[in-house]
This record gives sequence, C-alpha cells and structure tokens, in this order.
Amino acid sequence: MGDFSLELTGKYKLSGSNFLDWRVRMNSILCMKKLYSLVRGTEDAEIAAKRKKIDPDKKELAFEIICLNCNVKIAAQFSAEANNDPMLLWKGNDKFYQPKTVQN
Repeated sequence: MGDFSLELTGKYKLSGSNFLDWRVRMNSILCMKKLYSLVRGTEDAEIAAKRKKIDPDKKELAFEIICLNCNVKIAAQFSAEANNDPMLLWKGNDKFYQPKTVQN
C-alpha cells in the first residue's frame, strides 16, 4: 500500500475560512492512519477510560498531523490550549471555526 502524505499543501491548511473543506481532508488523513477515533470525541465512559490507555505515540502523531495542517497562528493558538491532546485540539478548532447556522 502506498504511503499517503500527512501534510496538506499551503492553500489547504486551515486558515479559518476553509474550515469545512479542511475538516473533510483531515478526516480522510486521520482515518487512513487509523487515528480518527482519537479526535472524534463521541465516547461513553468505557471508551473514555480506554482512551487514557492509548499509545502516547498515536496521540502525539494525531496531534502533530492536525498542527501541521493548520496555519502557524492557528496551530500556536489551539495547540497551547489543547495540552497535546488531539481531541481537545480538534474540538477547539471545531468550536471556533464551525460555521454557525441560523434557524428559521
């Protein structure tokens, strides 16, 4: 199986205005590397307990992949708040950049 790039090119890195496209690409990269479950964040107590036992190298890889694919300012802002936790980094980006919908 071929090796897939972990880093998006400049225009595809998270810049804020491209969040939805970026999220789709990042989902794909993280799924291919079998790391998406580390950022999903929809887990019950049993899964959360298992999550604490996850190989720290996998958590670090997921965290670094997300950081690599954000522009420098965004990576710096959210990585400091996430404390090397890929799920917190993912949720921080999602909360800040997910477009807010207006209900009728």
